[in-house]
Amino acid sequence: MDQAKSKFNEYYNCAEKTLSKYPHLNDLETKTKVPKVYAVGGVAGILLIMIAFNCAGQFLVNALAFAFATHGSMQAIETRGHQGSTQWLSFW
Repeated sequence: MDQAKSKFNEYYNCAEKTLSKYPHLNDLETKTKVPKVYAVGGVAGILLIMIAFNCAGQFLVNALAFAFATHGSMQAIETRGHQGSTQWLSFW
């Protein structure tokens, strides 16, 4: 049991460190008093359950794919290198 608890704490601390980079999540945590790791995990869990049980699954998958592609394209436009830009910008 102690091993599982220490592994959970390791993952929790890693997620906390990663999510602390985003100011919107820090503001959300301050306003709601809910740790940002739990908030992000809860939203991800709800989305996974909705996709698994096909409750608006097609819409959610399409929305997530669009958001991912848009983010990748914006990152490609903002970087100066040509290597990754071609792949993302040819997607559209």
